[in-house]
Amino acid sequence: MRGQLDMFDVLPFEDVMTPDAGSIDDDPPEREPDPRAAYDFAAWLEEQKAPHVLVTEAKKAIFSGASLDSFDFLVYSSTGPNLLILLTADPTPADVDLLAEWEKVFGPGFAGAFVWQAGGDWVTVLLADWSGNKLQARPLRDRL
Repeated sequence: MRGQLDMFDVLPFEDVMTPDAGSIDDDPPEREPDPRAAYDFAAWLEEQKAPHVLVTEAKKAIFSGASLDSFDFLVYSSTGPNLLILLTADPTPADVDLLAEWEKVFGPGFAGAFVWQAGGDWVTVLLADWSGNKLQARPLRDRL
């Protein structure tokens, strides 16, 4: 039901981080969303009639000059900031840094967000709310 404020527990940030075996100077491998999750998410966005761009397909045209790895979806919202989405329930410090850089590139009116499926719903935590403590994720439909 639209507007419902169901909450979903999220693990503390430090509990989902794992040490990187490589050197600190190594570039992380380019991250691609799980194709099935991206397909399911895109289908859900279509059902919600939410305007969006699947960035992995369009990034060459849109971000051809960017030296940053890309996020997964750009979703336009009528209720708040437009969302720069990474499909992951377990963000790494590199994911946090990546979304922070994209927020700077896009500027006001855009917010980084981590999105995953929980309890049969797509849920989200905005980057601004991702502080390292135990957090509450909100249903994504409430942010569209």
